[in-house]
Amino acid sequence: MKEKFILTNGYIKVDNKNLYIKKKEKHKQNVFLVLLIIAFLFKKLKDINISKQIDYIEIGIFVIVSLILISLLIYFIFFYHWKNKIDISSISKIEVNNEDDLETEIYIITNKNRQKNIIFRSLENQLKPFLESLKKRNSRIEIVNNK
Repeated sequence: MKEKFILTNGYIKVDNKNLYIKKKEKHKQNVFLVLLIIAFLFKKLKDINISKQIDYIEIGIFVIVSLILISLLIYFIFFYHWKNKIDISSISKIEVNNEDDLETEIYIITNKNRQKNIIFRSLENQLKPFLESLKKRNSRIEIVNNK
């Protein structure tokens, strides 16, 4: 059974084992831009005429920029998705910061001291059901209110 909770910039889905954070960010545009640049670089590499005098500096810079862009592409495709999935059994502590009346900021801290920042709107009353849902699935979670 999946439950869905609304954030200020996305939503959270909670199932029996995992917590999925979906934020409305524009990373798909970044991936498209990186793909476009990589296509341009490969076209430029194809245009280099090797039979003439070879410019080793230009080829070296081209290879370095290509490797950086490919590593960014891999990050956006694979690792960005993986860090938004949290195992509920690995959550050790949740810190709730209610500094203003409109938004409530929480920090989810795992056993490995990794921290994820999430912001709820106070008017939608999603925080309390979210914390109860997590507490049902992992009773060892410590909830700390910082005001």
